Amino acid sequence: MAQHRELYDVLGVEPDTPTPKIRKAYMKLAKKYHPDRNPGDEEAAEKMKEISAAWDVLQDDEKRAQYDRFGLEGLQGAGGPGAGGFADIFDLFGGGRSRGPPTKTPDMKHGLGVELADLYKGRKRKLRITRSVLCTPCGGKGGVDGKEAKSCRSCNGQGVKVMMRQIGPGMVQQMHVPCDACSGEGELLDAADRCPECSGRKLMEKSEDIEINVRPGMRHGESIVLRGKANEAPGLETGDIVFVVQEMEDERFERRGDDLFMKMKLSLIEALTGFEFNITTLDDRELLVKALPGQIIAPNQIIGVPDEGMPRNKNPALRGNLFIEFSVTFPDVLPVEVVDQLRQILPEATRPKAANPNAEEVHLTVKHVEGQSRQAYDEDEHGHGGGGGGGVQCAQQ
Repeated sequence: MAQHRELYDVLGVEPDTPTPKIRKAYMKLAKKYHPDRNPGDEEAAEKMKEISAAWDVLQDDEKRAQYDRFGLEGLQGAGGPGAGGFADIFDLFGGGRSRGPPTKTPDMKHGLGVELADLYKGRKRKLRITRSVLCTPCGGKGGVDGKEAKSCRSCNGQGVKVMMRQIGPGMVQQMHVPCDACSGEGELLDAADRCPECSGRKLMEKSEDIEINVRPGMRHGESIVLRGKANEAPGLETGDIVFVVQEMEDERFERRGDDLFMKMKLSLIEALTGFEFNITTLDDRELLVKALPGQIIAPNQIIGVPDEGMPRNKNPALRGNLFIEFSVTFPDVLPVEVVDQLRQILPEATRPKAANPNAEEVHLTVKHVEGQSRQAYDEDEHGHGGGGGGGVQCAQQ
């Protein structure tokens, strides 16, 4: 696994992601956090700086290779975004702490897709992970019989050398390049003294099962942290694995905060005279939803069932509400005798009758089909209208 992930995590991609896909991720995030879309939002502005800084490095093959090998420290002096070069990156990622030697291995971040039902009920999930741990046979020393690598004299154990390159008349660029003596490792160990298990790398790959606790009411974007489960490295505290909850779409319910929303179709007679239907909740209970006596449901009306929404985060005993958005299906036509009966039952119409006896009488016989008016307009604009099938449908008489 890659040791340096900060810039990849900012863009939500893996270290082996090809540049075109990284660019796609960058464009998506840039649109979301652009200052024009978030006026006055300091958090969004800071996020935009991080996104731009990460993209500036990862779009360039040379800078990306330098970062993959040496992390943020390897970018110093290489030139970079803004007047401050890559000094700005150190301030963005860790408040400048990256300038000093690291004391902890980088955290490992992963997205965790979770179904809405699991966020409703809570669930313990088991996953298998593979990470780098200190080599057991050599105790993370890299050598056999307790032999340890010696600091490289060529680079003073830094793994990089400072190189000056002239880029123009009177202009010199300072660059950090991998030390050729130690291949950028910062230390040397004779081949005969290297541990046969890890080949002197001090680390080995280990697979293990972990358990993740998804709590009831957790939200999209919330983190589940497993302390000390990231990659290990000699002399460093082990970082954390961070799983970021990614709520998956549900075919029946839509979550909005602590509330749930669903859609229900009613016939006209149900909307006028009453109805009852069952709902299976996310924890597999059955609810019987009934109209109140005399209750009439209007098209697109939204009515809520109290305390049947999502559990409140960190207080699952409290719940939001379940809201139902009703659509009402009307009959296409009614027999004349039925219309007369309805006039006797329903309240009288309040719209005044037309007063102009000379008005031209017309009838509603054309049904609008969504999208066809726009299509007909486009065809006229391009000179292709007429002659073909129409953009409307006539009702049968």
